[in-house]
Amino acid sequence: DTKFWELDQNVSLTRGNHLIKIGFAGQHYFSGAPFQYSNTSWPFFFFSDNVYSGLAAADLLLGLATEGYIYTKSPPKAQNSGEYSFFAQDDWKITPYLTLNFGLRYELPIPETEEHNIWGNFDPALDKIVLAGNSIQPGLGPQFVYDGYSKFLVPASETKLPRRALVYQDYNNIAPRFGFAWRPFKKNSTVVRGGYGIYYVRPWGQQQANSFTIPYGGAFAVFNSTPKPDLSADNMFNGGPSGELPAPSAYYKDLHQPTGYSQQASLGMEQDLPWGMTGELTVQHQIFTHIENYYNFNQPHIGPGSIDSRTPYPDFSSISGIFGQGHGHYDSLVALIRKSSRHYTYQASYVWAKNVGQDIIDIYHPNQFN
Repeated sequence: DTKFWELDQNVSLTRGNHLIKIGFAGQHYFSGAPFQYSNTSWPFFFFSDNVYSGLAAADLLLGLATEGYIYTKSPPKAQNSGEYSFFAQDDWKITPYLTLNFGLRYELPIPETEEHNIWGNFDPALDKIVLAGNSIQPGLGPQFVYDGYSKFLVPASETKLPRRALVYQDYNNIAPRFGFAWRPFKKNSTVVRGGYGIYYVRPWGQQQANSFTIPYGGAFAVFNSTPKPDLSADNMFNGGPSGELPAPSAYYKDLHQPTGYSQQASLGMEQDLPWGMTGELTVQHQIFTHIENYYNFNQPHIGPGSIDSRTPYPDFSSISGIFGQGHGHYDSLVALIRKSSRHYTYQASYVWAKNVGQDIIDIYHPNQFN
């Protein structure tokens, strides 16, 4: 269930050779389902030959599993977010042949929140999973998850993170714009146009990252001891000397992630041609900065010693992170010829484009493209 609300308001004023436009746009996004939860979970077990009785079928009858897995159902999320923007623009007709455009836009994206605070975010400083709200909500997952992973969980009210969004607001999204249109010849058969602007890209990663935050969902594995088992299928997930829950995985969104944006510049020429045709030639260059990218940042450093000693957060397995470190650029050249008649318009065009994306190659030097 996805809903979208938008409110726009623009005002135009004419003052001499100036056309001034001032406006506001507000959007609200809702994605999810009404709050409900089924206590259903799906455990399954692996039985292996040559482990306990010698035959997997016999171990099945004895309830001696070598491994046990359980996939817990995640409560449906009802997520809200918003975005507000303000702009002012001046179209200044300096002469009959030259018009300049100046604009400034400010955008304020509102981080996602969940109506019932059933999500979380890993905090590297605390080495814990911070759950939104004032407390850890019981009953939204299997009890063994709460018992086994309680030491990794902390409510947002006991941290410095925003209690609902769990990330800090980005207030730095200022987007200047400039453009011009120029007729260099009095015959008005040639027009040169160009412009530059900054355009922000709305992030969506937060919704994906918090779908399976423990204890509100996920997958868990338990391994029985060998050669003498200390767990059986009927108590596989209650823990034990060698059957304790494995290191949890976590999801993370950069607490100070900047909003991604592109810088776009273009220069083009339009020319009247014989037989009532028009030709256009335009070049464009775009640079993308702080685009969302994803990787596991709990990978061990290369070097001697045990894996745990080289892992940034050894109490956790993988930590899937969402960052704003992606970069790239796009270049294009567009050539077209247009012919208009009383009832039809015919157009032939050719586009040359090159898109180069740069992602993180070395996660221990994430700013390599800055």
